Amino acid sequence: MLVNHEIDAVYWKEWDLFNIRGGITGFIALHLFLVFVILGGLVLVIRSEFWGPVMSVVMGAVGVFTFAIHAHYLRKGRPEFRVPLSLGILGAILVVSVLQLALAGAVLMG
Repeated sequence: MLVNHEIDAVYWKEWDLFNIRGGITGFIALHLFLVFVILGGLVLVIRSEFWGPVMSVVMGAVGVFTFAIHAHYLRKGRPEFRVPLSLGILGAILVVSVLQLALAGAVLMG
């Protein structure tokens, strides 16, 4: 869901919302790195390595934060992400992230 949100974020020019330097170039450069981190975490999960659930907790926390920061800007009246699909993606990020945190936490707790 986070990857879908980032695709949506390009449409909404999220770099302007968060004042990311470099405009779209800076935004894409940042996401080149983030995609490798996400895919690396996925490999760790698939291989059932110890760091897989840890990475899953990190990504779950990122998802909750993503929802929260966008909810903050929506409450402030910002126009970005107000169409039904964008809002649905943000809501799905929250649901999936909370479930992911619970499941990964259960794995880590043994």
